[in-house]
Amino acid sequence: DQFIKHFKMTDQQSGQTIDHLQMIQIELPRAKKPLFPPSNTFTEQDWWLSLFKHATEYKSADLEGMVSHCLMIPDVINKALDRLRLSKWVPGLVHAYEKETVDFNEYATMFATERAEGREEGRAEGEAIGIEKGKEAGELKGRQSVALNLLAQQVAFSVISAATGFSEEEIEALRST
Repeated sequence: DQFIKHFKMTDQQSGQTIDHLQMIQIELPRAKKPLFPPSNTFTEQDWWLSLFKHATEYKSADLEGMVSHCLMIPDVINKALDRLRLSKWVPGLVHAYEKETVDFNEYATMFATERAEGREEGRAEGEAIGIEKGKEAGELKGRQSVALNLLAQQVAFSVISAATGFSEEEIEALRST
């Protein structure tokens, strides 16, 4: 099951492949191998996948515990984990990150509120339409019942039409059902 795709850019005109501009797409949900907690059988790719999928679960205490249990964390992963520690960031970057997180949370809250309002609005509109259609169907059924009763009493089509609003063709169709 392919979950990693590696794309290289190619110029459409010349066919030249641009090696320094590439895109790697990883579909983490499709990665079937258990990625957390890490094990000594992990390849470097497994470590990266684990880090991408479980970054919030890699806490300092957990990492120290992993090392104390003889788990060898590759240097490149240690460097990446080190860069994730807010305590190592410059104050301006921490501030920008915190602001972006707040902005994102506000946006997510606003989006959830809008969705809930939209859902409620749609539900109310659907209910109103359903009630209206139900009334119309009920009225039609009532008029059909009146027409059938009048037909059973052999009342003239013109009188039935005046009483129910049905055309003579509609009354004839009702009689044949």
